[in-house]
Amino acid sequence: MMKIRTSETKMAYIVSEGDHALLGFLKEDDKAYNPLSEVFLRKKLINPHARIARSIAKERSGKAYLKRKENRYLTEKSTEVIETLFPTAKTVVAHFRKIKELELAAGSFADLNSATGGDDA
Repeated sequence: MMKIRTSETKMAYIVSEGDHALLGFLKEDDKAYNPLSEVFLRKKLINPHARIARSIAKERSGKAYLKRKENRYLTEKSTEVIETLFPTAKTVVAHFRKIKELELAAGSFADLNSATGGDDA
């Protein structure tokens, strides 16, 4: 897990394997594709017509237009994308808890908190 700067004031977490980040936008035929990205990155449904729907909703009787049966596709989330960035540590933990067969080994982080020296040095 690495923390990176996404803008001047915002940070985000990105999942990494070794020194390489797992990227969700790469497909299987790319040479940099890593199959672990399918497992560890989160999938999200998006609405590809959201920008158009928001502009229509601002117009007069736009919301009624969007509620019509023939125009309902403008408000439905239909496309699945893989998110590369996690905005907070809480979203990372919540996502990794949902992955089945993923367990943390007991004592795997014990060496990270130990510091050399101290009173005995």
